Amino acid sequence: MSRIKKSGWAVVAALGASLVAGDAPAADAASGYRLGPQDRVLLRVGQWRRDEGVYRAWDTLGGEYAIGGDGRLQVPMIGAVQAAGQSTEALAAEVSARLVEALGLTDPLGVAIEIAAYRPFYVTGAVETPGAHAYRPGMTVAEAVGIAGGVARRERSFVRGARDALRALGEIEVLRLDAWRAEARRVRLMAELGVTSDVEAAEIGADDIVLPVLEMPEALDDVPVADRLMATEREILSTRLRTFRSSLEQIDGLVAVLERRIETLGRQIELREEQVVLAEEELASIRTLTEQGLAVTSRRVSRERIVSDLRSSVLDLEGARLEAEQDLAEAGRDRVDLVSQRRETLVTELGDTRREIDRIAARMRTEEGLAAEAIGIGDGFVLNAGRAAARYEITRPGGETVEAAPGTPVAPGDILSVVVDAAVLGAGAAGGAAAGAADD
Repeated sequence: MSRIKKSGWAVVAALGASLVAGDAPAADAASGYRLGPQDRVLLRVGQWRRDEGVYRAWDTLGGEYAIGGDGRLQVPMIGAVQAAGQSTEALAAEVSARLVEALGLTDPLGVAIEIAAYRPFYVTGAVETPGAHAYRPGMTVAEAVGIAGGVARRERSFVRGARDALRALGEIEVLRLDAWRAEARRVRLMAELGVTSDVEAAEIGADDIVLPVLEMPEALDDVPVADRLMATEREILSTRLRTFRSSLEQIDGLVAVLERRIETLGRQIELREEQVVLAEEELASIRTLTEQGLAVTSRRVSRERIVSDLRSSVLDLEGARLEAEQDLAEAGRDRVDLVSQRRETLVTELGDTRREIDRIAARMRTEEGLAAEAIGIGDGFVLNAGRAAARYEITRPGGETVEAAPGTPVAPGDILSVVVDAAVLGAGAAGGAAAGAADD
């Protein structure tokens, strides 16, 4: 448990964690995700103690927890909490209320829950590696099939060139989706970096944090999933700026408290110093009377003790004011560290994203060349006209089964079935090979 005056470092750590976590929590918020069995969540608990003026983190209750097969979350002190079907926000509110009730607290608890790992999705049917696979936010059917190794190879149905071409075409589609996602992320990072670019780190406050508007980039014009990608990035931007603003609000609040305390201590010191002057004047009078035999020595000794106590009180107040001024300076350093680390992290992420876009473009050119060579086109660009079709069905956790396309979103717990007609594939492969031979 740490005092609020040391919270600047904790705030920096919390912000760093949210940045490292990437877009999983924000994707959850964007889609209205509901928790379910096998999801793993990260629980954080803390409390502001008004009587002590400190914030205490309850580290013994925090940590990573798994939702059981019965849909319940086992939390120390309160036992099982129904988590399946709830959002992370609703579950956090319920855990907070039950902890307050169970522990008989008078002050509210701050409880935050975010997704540490989604439950897996499943792929069955004509894929290379059917079974359970780790889920990625924003995943589509095409990506899920790629993760499962692609459509299963049927040697008797494909000639080698057509089979290699289809594999390359599938990889191109996955790369294209990755490129769109990276471009949307680049736009969001540029906007996020520009929020505080014109303000000095030491002067940035919570009121300076304003949510910018994310415009659709030209690179995503006419992209079928562009709206969904940008909506996800807007939600990520909103969540991260809320976290940053909250961190600054904590520092602003601490600075305001310390400034008021310094001002109060200054007035108290002035009052004590005035009392010391009056007490010393009275002591001088008593000493004169004592020397003349008009006052007893005990009265002089008593007045000397009062003067000594007042001087000691002045020293104590000056020491308290110095400590408050040191805390105020430390809060300023915490603010600078928070802003500087955030900017450094954003610049690093933006650089990584730009390099990722370049790598994806290079890989797409390579795959396009391989696919063109495989089907005998030879110009380095591939059309999807000769591609053999697969049928997709998704069974949702509630039991609903729907037909799907390559761009259909996949959610945690979904069961994706891939069905391929071997006769159709064989005809498609033969047709592609014949077309290539005719061109030669």
